[in-house]
Amino acid sequence: MPRQPKKPQRRSSTEPGLADRAYDELRRRILEGEYQPGEATSEYQLSADLNMSRTPIREALRELAKLGLVETIPQKGVFISELTVQDIAEVFQLREVLECFAARLAAKHMTHAQRMKMSENHHYALEYAKSGEARKAYDYAVLMHKSIMEAAGNKRLTKLLDQLEDQTHRLGLLTLKSDGRLQAALEEHGQIIDRIQAGDEEGAADAMLQHLKADQNVAMAQVLPIQLPKQNVS
Repeated sequence: MPRQPKKPQRRSSTEPGLADRAYDELRRRILEGEYQPGEATSEYQLSADLNMSRTPIREALRELAKLGLVETIPQKGVFISELTVQDIAEVFQLREVLECFAARLAAKHMTHAQRMKMSENHHYALEYAKSGEARKAYDYAVLMHKSIMEAAGNKRLTKLLDQLEDQTHRLGLLTLKSDGRLQAALEEHGQIIDRIQAGDEEGAADAMLQHLKADQNVAMAQVLPIQLPKQNVS
């Protein structure tokens, strides 16, 4: 007889539902930058922050550690994982392969309704950027990437990108801190949209590649700022 699939194991918290709530809230705070990379904390502090007992906090931290968002060091405490140059390089290497491919597929398969929706979201991103509401502009800009995934119509591709979503979001907010990057990114989005709407598969992929490389450079500068020595002018 075929083996029966195992039932998914539930968290063992003595306070049902609290571990899930703790996980969701801590994950949100980390991804939104409310807890900074490298910041030290503890189960006691997080319990106070969330007004929960330590048991659901401990279980949430185990799950967050699996995602690489926190690290627990014996005798030292809990640390919000830092973003390293290697982390950034790996995430963008994968995004370049996956999202450039998705842009090609979107240019080939995107429907009229999907094009209209993507243009509408881009319009809102531009308007919020003009009014100085950077976070709202960023949220609408993210929808462009999601529109491309949807139009690509490849479920396995979408699943792979979903696995990178936390890292992508964290890096996206990091680049948002760079002066002028939001406006430049939106201009790059406009170029991607133009290529997709023209059905230019290679052009769409190339525009996406240039956009991702620019984002990577900004993220690298935020994590590892390098000041080049000034040259003497004679």
